[in-house]
Amino acid sequence: MDYRKFAIRVLYASISIAVFAGVMTLFAPGSREVIGRLLGTAITTAIASALLLVAIRALETPTSRHVGTTLGVVVCCVYASIICAIWIDLINQPLFSSLQQKFAMTASLLSFCSIPILIGAACITRPRLKLAGMVLFGIWIVVVTIWLLNIWVPVLNYYNIVENFTAPLAIFSPICALVLIGRNARNRQVGITIAALGCIALQIAVFNGDPEDSPILFMATLVFGWAGAQLGLWNLITFRDEKYAVIWLERVAGILCGIALACLCIVIWFDFHDLPLGDLLGRISGSSGILASASVLAIIVTQLLRASVFDFWKVGVRTELPASCPRCRKNLFIPQGKSVCPYCNLQFKVQIESVGCRVCGYDLSGSIESNCCPECGEPIMLTGMVE
Repeated sequence: MDYRKFAIRVLYASISIAVFAGVMTLFAPGSREVIGRLLGTAITTAIASALLLVAIRALETPTSRHVGTTLGVVVCCVYASIICAIWIDLINQPLFSSLQQKFAMTASLLSFCSIPILIGAACITRPRLKLAGMVLFGIWIVVVTIWLLNIWVPVLNYYNIVENFTAPLAIFSPICALVLIGRNARNRQVGITIAALGCIALQIAVFNGDPEDSPILFMATLVFGWAGAQLGLWNLITFRDEKYAVIWLERVAGILCGIALACLCIVIWFDFHDLPLGDLLGRISGSSGILASASVLAIIVTQLLRASVFDFWKVGVRTELPASCPRCRKNLFIPQGKSVCPYCNLQFKVQIESVGCRVCGYDLSGSIESNCCPECGEPIMLTGMVE
């Protein structure tokens, strides 16, 4: 099956619906309700068409094909739900009287859950993020499936499956993903075990009633959640090449993040038990949160400054692009950014956005000695004149 042709047909079909809605707005009876529905259909179709274009572009690249496929499916499902919610109540039948709200809830649910699902799909194509992406993608597929079944088959809510099982699973899903991006296999096993124990403790506490009614389980949830989140944040802080590491700053950021997470858990405990939050604890919580955010931002900036994208700041490193001036045909070196030809004053602007292959998107960092992409064989050396 040619997915490109199918996606393009869906795109043109959605545009045709928008055109039909726009024409019908001119000739429909003077009912504001009908005109409002037609306008809503046209706006929804336009937004869906734009998102489908993004999905088609993502389908063209192997590294983003999972994201494109997921985005296309989500857009089609949300679009169908919104259109049904707009028009279904015009059918004056008892069977269709309660479907409008269900379709609206389905569209809202799919729109909200598509964010972690798309993040998981994007991570699957990265070798180091593959396991974390698969876990995040799988967890949210299970969560959204159960929530949709609860909307359309309310009998599931009788067994409290939604509140007891899926809500804690959704809460701990980011922690499960973050602990799986670490390089050390033992740390990954420890982290996923801690996250699973915290999720199970919360599920049992919710199953027994309100979490504050089970103080031991609620305390275990906070402790395991703090430990798992701390390990996940440490993996996120150290997610870099060794040559860009800033050890002392990373350790400071890890300590500050641990203090901020601990204060957050204490605040949650106080809030659930309706205990007064002291002024000192409030100041410590706010200060640790601000300092932790600032330290993480400092790490990101410092690592970017040490990365190859900023190599032109390094002394003694030539990063100019050898080329020939299109006007005077003189050989020269063009630096990144804006510059002029020293011979004829022709203006240049060179902007290097990535080091990926232009065909398959493969990361070419460290492959400067090769003249072709190791993934698809596309030549990567510059053979022509820069214009």
